[in-house]
Formats: sequence, structure tokens, C-alpha cells
Amino acid sequence: MRLNNSIKQAFVKSVLDDSALVDYTTQINDRVKKYFYEIAPPDVKKVYDNPKNQKYISSNSVSMTYGSEYLGWFNTPLIPADCVVTDMDFLAEIAYLKKQEREQQTKRYDLEAKLRGVIDSFTTVKTARESLPEFCKYLPEVDGNRCKTLPAIAGLVADLQNIGWKTHTTA
Repeated sequence: MRLNNSIKQAFVKSVLDDSALVDYTTQINDRVKKYFYEIAPPDVKKVYDNPKNQKYISSNSVSMTYGSEYLGWFNTPLIPADCVVTDMDFLAEIAYLKKQEREQQTKRYDLEAKLRGVIDSFTTVKTARESLPEFCKYLPEVDGNRCKTLPAIAGLVADLQNIGWKTHTTA
């Protein structure tokens, strides 16, 4: 069976989808929300903590920078109308999480390019399955043949395992 572009794209996407990702966006948004809750006056917290009142409290937005680094716009309840964030420890924490997010995305792009380069070197599913046994579960079956356990491209497998990819063991 020919290894067409659709199969190649599905292969790359499936391998990357099996890799663990840290959800930095949620971590950042949760930390921003927590920060503004922590600095809110006690009377405002008392009103906000009542679930019946939360629908009446609107969110506000704030733009944050850490030095010359733009961290983004954040929209959450309890942001004061005239807010300028000057807590450098908090801003450093958000900047660190943003950096981790960028590094993770860069690694992912690099691995995607490596995977694409590897799978593009094959023209048939059979040769890809024979050469890449650790990745057989991401490729269609050919004539009922099962994967053989052979060593794969060690650098690629190691890189994928470093971001949380789990190898598939065959019976």
C-alpha cells in the first residue's frame, strides 16, 4: 500500500497527540485569577465568594509586561478598573510559565518536522512498518501482517519520550 500524504499527516498527528503536553495556558490563567483574588479587598472577596453573586461580577482585562517582554492580555473577575500590575515576583512567575510554553511549542514543532522527515522517507506502508516498529500502531495494517519488534530511530524515539510519548509494546 502506498504511503500517501493523508496517511503521513495522520501518522504525524497521531504520534504527537499521544505525547503529553503541559497546559500552560490554563496554568497561567488560573494563576492570574488567583493573584487578583489574593489582592482583592476582604469585602470584595466576601461578595465574590458567594456563588449567587458571581454572575453579577463582570470580568475586566489587563495587559501585562515583564520588563520589555509582553505577557499578554488577561481577562478575569476582580481586576480593578485602573489596574497596573507592578508585583515583579508575580510577573516573573507568569513570564517563566510563558517561556515554558514557548519552549514546549518549539520542541513540538521540531519533533513534528523530524517525524515528517522520517515518514517522508518511505513510499509504502509496509516499509515504514518494518523500519519503524515502535510506530506501527499509527500506521494502517497491511495484508494482516503484524509489527515486528526491531530497534527504531533512537534519537527520534528518545526525543518523543522526553515530552511524554509512551511506546506501544506489541504482543
